[in-house]
Amino acid sequence: MNDKLPISRRALVGSALLLAVSRKAALAQGFAGLGINGGGFAAVIPGKTFAFPADHGPHPDYRIEWWYVTANLMDPAGVAYGAQWTLFRQSMQPGAQQEGWANQQIWMGHAAVTRADTHRYSETFARGGVGQAGVEAQPFRAWIDSWEMRGLDPMRDDILAPLELAASYAAIANQGTHIEPYMIERISSPDGQVLEQHFPTAYTSSDPAVAYVLTHMLEGVVDRGTAYAINDLPLDLAGKTGTTDDFTDAWFVGFTPRYTILTWIGYDVKRSLGQGMSGAVAALPMWRGIVEDGLKNGWIQKGETFAPPPGVVFRDVDYYSGLLAGQGSPKVVKEAFVSGTEPAREYSARWSTITTLPWYQQRPFYIPKEGEKMPQKGGPPPPPGTPAVPANPPPGGEGN
Repeated sequence: MNDKLPISRRALVGSALLLAVSRKAALAQGFAGLGINGGGFAAVIPGKTFAFPADHGPHPDYRIEWWYVTANLMDPAGVAYGAQWTLFRQSMQPGAQQEGWANQQIWMGHAAVTRADTHRYSETFARGGVGQAGVEAQPFRAWIDSWEMRGLDPMRDDILAPLELAASYAAIANQGTHIEPYMIERISSPDGQVLEQHFPTAYTSSDPAVAYVLTHMLEGVVDRGTAYAINDLPLDLAGKTGTTDDFTDAWFVGFTPRYTILTWIGYDVKRSLGQGMSGAVAALPMWRGIVEDGLKNGWIQKGETFAPPPGVVFRDVDYYSGLLAGQGSPKVVKEAFVSGTEPAREYSARWSTITTLPWYQQRPFYIPKEGEKMPQKGGPPPPPGTPAVPANPPPGGEGN
């Protein structure tokens, strides 16, 4: 290929076309050299009704089947390409599926990219039964080693790729400006001629003041939450740990005033990392190591702080009630607010009692903000003998 024309690698995400190839169990099946000994395998029955999405999955009773996607692509220079990705399953013998390396399924992946003057391809093989290759029907996923074709399912936890997650948090760090991530900024020839130049794509995703308030909230994760282990690093930090069910994925996405960094740990297939391997345990230490390297080598500056934009105010608030800090507040934190949304009432000693009550007894003292959704009526009844709670705070008292 002409090295001066860059080719971007993009994930091929599409639906699968499944073909079970067989006529009668006793007839030859002539694909991939499997033209003899077809007995014992299931036969295709004319007029069969398929049931999707289940039939997007594998049918190990049949000898051969495959899943594929094809695409027509065009690069930034206007050059047209064809792309193809296929996953084949071939059974070496009929019968019940064996476990582990004794499994009789052989998988082959084949990928190709073509243009008018060139054809490039690659292929790989894997054994079934050990997680190296396979197909899942719902949500759809076909894979072999690191190659993967999958359908989009908003309920699936791994649809949100780490790069997408990092880009979302970078928009918070950028005070509401989202910049589409990219891998290559510029391609130059040996003599300095620019052959390809990327120009960032940006758009406003939120008001700067709102983004800063969210940043300040995420600083709380570092100051007193699950990321407290990096609290001693000498600059402002914000971020969030994350852990999926069964400890299959763990991550920490955090940012300094200059960089957004995400560390993720997990397997290519859904598999537990081990009991207790949360984002704070598995991913946060790696993140800390990256920032420590930046501080040591100068690409992260000690003492950098998050600068608030116009429209943000700070107030000392009571940690437990969210009211303005007052005399007797057991724990005081400084919080950021969009101007005009800060609390107006002040903490007093009686709130130490109110905040220990069950929610249905605290509720009459709580004044929701405009548009805030409140729990529906009909919560658990108060225990027998519980005194009635007034519908509004008594005169001279405080609400929120």
